[in-house]
Amino acid sequence: MIHGVPCVSFDCPYGPSDIITHNENGLLVENGNTKAFSEGILKLINNEALRRLMGDDAIIKTKKFSPENIIQQWHNLFKSLVS
Repeated sequence: MIHGVPCVSFDCPYGPSDIITHNENGLLVENGNTKAFSEGILKLINNEALRRLMGDDAIIKTKKFSPENIIQQWHNLFKSLVS
């Protein structure tokens, strides 16, 4: 995602939906549904405009998970535990 590639992922219970917003920066498909998964990949392969739009949004989303932001969150957590 950091390189502007929208993801296609199974919507499993933990993880992907915290990072991917369906139809904004990637596609989430029913967990285990390989047909929907392959259709999602083909949708992005065949639609350059959609792929680029979602890719741009993917780059923006990854900033939330940048080391600078994550390190600051850990720092704030540890600081709150000491206080």
